[in-house]
Amino acid sequence: MAIAPNIEGILIGGGLTLAGTVLAQSVAAWLAWRERDYKRKLLQLDRLEKIVGALTESLKWFQRHSALKTLEDIASHPPPPEARQAAMLAQLYFSELAEKAAAYSNSLLDYHHLLVDCFDPNFPASAAAQVLKQIQSDPTLRETYTAHFEARIALDTAIAKEAKKYQR
Repeated sequence: MAIAPNIEGILIGGGLTLAGTVLAQSVAAWLAWRERDYKRKLLQLDRLEKIVGALTESLKWFQRHSALKTLEDIASHPPPPEARQAAMLAQLYFSELAEKAAAYSNSLLDYHHLLVDCFDPNFPASAAAQVLKQIQSDPTLRETYTAHFEARIALDTAIAKEAKKYQR
C-alpha cells in the first residue's frame, strides 16, 4: 500500500519554508540598512568635527591682533584659511550649515578690512586696540566689528543642531 501524498502538509511545509526565507532576508536587509545608516552617521559626525576643528583654528587668528603694530603686519595676517575650509566642508556635506559658514568666513574678511581701515600709524597701539578705539565713536564700524561674533554664534548653534541628528 502506497502512502498517498498529503498535499496539505506539503503546502504548509513549503509555505513555512518560504516564510522563513522571506523573514531571514528581511531581517538581513534591515540589519544591513541599520549598519549603513550607522556608518553614514559616523562619517557625518567626523565631517562636523572637521568643521569644528577648522573653526577652532580660525579663532587663533584673533589672538594675534594684539601683536599687529603696522599695516605690513596686518597685510601679512589675512583671514584664516580654516574659516574658508569650514565653509567649503559645510557647502559639500551640510546644506543647512552652508549659508552660516559662508557668513562667518565673509565676516572675517570684513573684519580684516576693518583692521586696515581703522589703522592709524600715528597712534601707538596694536591694530586691535585701534579698532576698539574707532568703534566707540562709529556705530557702522561697531556693526562690522560685532558681525563676526554674531556669525560665529549662529554657526555654532547650527552645528550643535546638526550634530543632534547624528547622535544616538
